[in-house]
Amino acid sequence: MKMKSHEIQHLVEVLLRYKTRLKTWGKVAAAIDVANKHDKSLKIDRRTLGRICEEPDLVQLKLGHLLAIDRWLRLEGENELLAKQRSLIDSVRESYNVNFLVACTTSPHSRHEVISRWDLRGVTRLLRTPLNRLHVSIFDIEGPENWREDDVRIINAANISIASPVTSYASQAIMSRMIGIAPDAPIDFEMLPFFIVGCDRDESNSHSFVRRRSELAQTSYATQLPDDSDKRALVVNGKWYLGTDDVDYALLLVQRNPGNGHVQMVLCGLTGKSTYQLSRIIQSGQPAETMPALKSGEKRPPIFVAIYRLAQSADNADGNRNGHGALDWEAIDSPEFIHYASVKWQFPR
Repeated sequence: MKMKSHEIQHLVEVLLRYKTRLKTWGKVAAAIDVANKHDKSLKIDRRTLGRICEEPDLVQLKLGHLLAIDRWLRLEGENELLAKQRSLIDSVRESYNVNFLVACTTSPHSRHEVISRWDLRGVTRLLRTPLNRLHVSIFDIEGPENWREDDVRIINAANISIASPVTSYASQAIMSRMIGIAPDAPIDFEMLPFFIVGCDRDESNSHSFVRRRSELAQTSYATQLPDDSDKRALVVNGKWYLGTDDVDYALLLVQRNPGNGHVQMVLCGLTGKSTYQLSRIIQSGQPAETMPALKSGEKRPPIFVAIYRLAQSADNADGNRNGHGALDWEAIDSPEFIHYASVKWQFPR
């Protein structure tokens, strides 16, 4: 992670002061380890500490290094360096490359591929963050037959899928990989920690994270189906969040890919507008959370889950083309990390 010159200078000054006091970089590293004894993923070795002060312009620090140093400094009564300003964007930035996965359709009037205006604006919002300093690729995964050929592009990068699985196979694929199943494996909806209840026009959708109204009408969930068959609902840990004319919902899912350690993220709104509003929330620096480092041999890392309620305003004269329909938002029943244990995903409550 690249740091600004004044941040590097401050970090060097602080570390040199403690090195003078403790005599060796080994003792400084040991003090940092003690301060982070409850989180073994946060550590920094003596060689890295020495290089920070000897060759600050050449050192690429990981977020875990900075968080480890900050926790140590808090216990020493010092001011934090950077951690209080960190967000999920900084976890994504640990990769040098980032893929934005967006759903494309072929225009009936030409051979050009068309991206939803809401999804495209979501990408634009996120590129107004430090992510624009990475090597950026924007592409679509059209379906299961194309997943393997895109695997090479995905394995060496952080991946952000912008759209719900209603419209995006990429979101379906990444959500599947997050919970440890094949993208097209049949799975009972009761085994899913989260999914979308489709509206009438989604009845032909075959994605496992989009459940048909007709399917749920035959279950105990039938009484919770939205009265308006034009509206979708979000179900997380068995709790329903129903979209209305006044309120919309969006789900943010983040996890480290167990195959490469890079962050994979899905922005999943009940509508294109709510997905776009979620990108605005992330652009603002929320949620103020970072992803823990992978543990050795970890096959199902924890998934960060955040649910947002978006209060909709009446459409402007321009039909809200600028995307300012959501005036207020709040995180509800979240954010939280869910963990895999006893053959299922466990929520904290």
